[in-house]
Amino acid sequence: MVDFNVSKAQSSDLAYQSPGVVNQRLRTLNAMAINVGDKVIDIGCGTGLSLREIAIAVGSGGKALGLDPSQDMLDIAANRLFRPSPGFRGNWNAGHF
Repeated sequence: MVDFNVSKAQSSDLAYQSPGVVNQRLRTLNAMAINVGDKVIDIGCGTGLSLREIAIAVGSGGKALGLDPSQDMLDIAANRLFRPSPGFRGNWNAGHF
């Protein structure tokens, strides 16, 4: 398993935002067919890129739970989710597994 520190977590976050990875993430999320009110666990949520989209999809009546073994990755995820954009109505939580 990769041991993520702050620098590796930040580098991974940038890599996860490349066009190819974004496209793959969007296809995966679409295939999940998440509905408002669903409860979804993102195991290995990393920096929360998918978790944020999942939280938006489930809305305030659902629950998105992100789990990751790296506190540095979770810190980035929490920062991403604690500073939502206008219209963000997700319901989420993150922790270790």
